[in-house]
Amino acid sequence: MDLDETDVKLIDFLTKDSSISYTELAKQLDISDVAIKKRIDKLLSNKVIERFSLEVNYKEMGRPVHAFMLLKCIPSESDRLKQNISVNSEILRIMPTIGEYDYMIEVVTKDVESLRKIAEEQVGSIRGVIQVRTVLVV
Repeated sequence: MDLDETDVKLIDFLTKDSSISYTELAKQLDISDVAIKKRIDKLLSNKVIERFSLEVNYKEMGRPVHAFMLLKCIPSESDRLKQNISVNSEILRIMPTIGEYDYMIEVVTKDVESLRKIAEEQVGSIRGVIQVRTVLVV
């Protein structure tokens, strides 16, 4: 899909605040509300915009510890990881990677002890996981 300058500006506004109203977008871009809706619908149908999301302040939810776990797996066992770890309130994302590590897991939790338990008991104990390296976000 070819994007024009208005599409790019629209995406920029939505990236900064996906809850911005069509009326406010129309005012900022000097086009009608209807034109905004049509453009967003087109961007969605062409998968330029995949979804609208929510950004959560996990500290306010009592989960101030934010970390990434980098995993090395035995290649023949790496699919087991996705089967045995589910995204939940503490494990936000599991992403395959290319390079030294095979997967990266994003975690938010209440304290370092909970993080250790996730690393050792939930992740490190899965057959095929040969290394878990945890990096805290500061």
